[in-house]
Amino acid sequence: MIAGITAGMIYQLFIGARVRIYSNGDFSRFPGDGSSDNPFIIEDLNLNTWSSYGLEIKDVSVCFEIRNCDIRADWGALILENIASPYCRIVNSSFHATQLGIKVEEVKNIIIENCQISSTQLGLHISHTDEILIFNNNILGQFTDGINVGDVISGSIFQNTIEGSSGGLNIVFCSLNVSHNQFIRCGIEVGRLKWEYNNYEAKLNISNNQFSEYGGGIYFDDYMDFDDLQESIFENNTINDKPLICLTHKSNRIFLELEIVQFTLIKCINISFENTSYTGAMVLVQCTNISFENANYTGFNQDFMIKIWNCSLIRFNNSFFSNFWKIYIDSCQNITITFCYFEKAYDMILEFEKTLNSIIHHNSFMDDSSVRDDLGSNNLWYDENLSQGNYWIHYTGYPAAYAIPGSTGSVDLFPLSSPPV
Repeated sequence: MIAGITAGMIYQLFIGARVRIYSNGDFSRFPGDGSSDNPFIIEDLNLNTWSSYGLEIKDVSVCFEIRNCDIRADWGALILENIASPYCRIVNSSFHATQLGIKVEEVKNIIIENCQISSTQLGLHISHTDEILIFNNNILGQFTDGINVGDVISGSIFQNTIEGSSGGLNIVFCSLNVSHNQFIRCGIEVGRLKWEYNNYEAKLNISNNQFSEYGGGIYFDDYMDFDDLQESIFENNTINDKPLICLTHKSNRIFLELEIVQFTLIKCINISFENTSYTGAMVLVQCTNISFENANYTGFNQDFMIKIWNCSLIRFNNSFFSNFWKIYIDSCQNITITFCYFEKAYDMILEFEKTLNSIIHHNSFMDDSSVRDDLGSNNLWYDENLSQGNYWIHYTGYPAAYAIPGSTGSVDLFPLSSPPV
């Protein structure tokens, strides 16, 4: 009883209304004293308002918990801003909104546990927060991200189910552990982790997560500073129970007889893959001395199947490529592609851009899709010692040399009359 009225009766007054708490004093209608041992309790609150926000809490410094609530709103179901409390917790509640499920900004410490969060735009947005714990929630963000996290000093996101039609978890300027989550039709996108105003060590541990194949995996923003990832860990992640390989700043490793769904190497040296099959995208960035022997690539329609950027000494030998978008090699040198079989390329088989001193011979190009060699130099499309080049399925035998499209001016002087592999 509070002044002769039960807490449940007080909360019923807020049904269909918008609840605003803009100072410590506004908590006086709720049980508790705001200490860590006895936080204010907002419980069994049932809101359904489509005018703007549901529950807003701003500019407070006391501890509080939100329990067993069901809040539905137009713009944002729950808004937490400028919370200096040493402790606040949201548990066993549902938040649904047209635009934003939960917004957390400028908060010292927050726990979100066992909640249902959904929105047609963004499920959970967290920024400029010291410590977070996002645990065992079901989060749905239809058009952008299920969770968007930026400028978070430290925290954990684990054992959540995140579902979205595009973005799953977006991370920028953070230090986080992300583990044992399930991503359905969405993935993780990582942006820059450090910037000049960061006063903490920013690193990631993204491990033991499960992704569904469509839209799943770990991706890096085009503007990523890859040196940010030197201390980060990406281990034991899977797509449809098959390995997702993501290595950053690693060296001297050999992988044998794996079936990989997604593959990313960033700033790696001396890595070898043998008798390995791939069904998803492959990305190599700033790597040296990477070899693929007896590989089997059967991809699906996407922007590219294989992208190799700013790398050197990359070798593909005796490998099979089918059902892929294209292999794009940009700003590289000393690429070797030999005794490989290419078919069913949706856009282009091979595209070299600003690539130097590469060797391509004894390959079977069994597709009318073209290759291209642009803005490069000294790329040799035949074996000088054997005077043998590649087989081109659409080559008619005239003229004697096969001109490689593109501005580099490359030529296969010795096109083969039958497939070598």
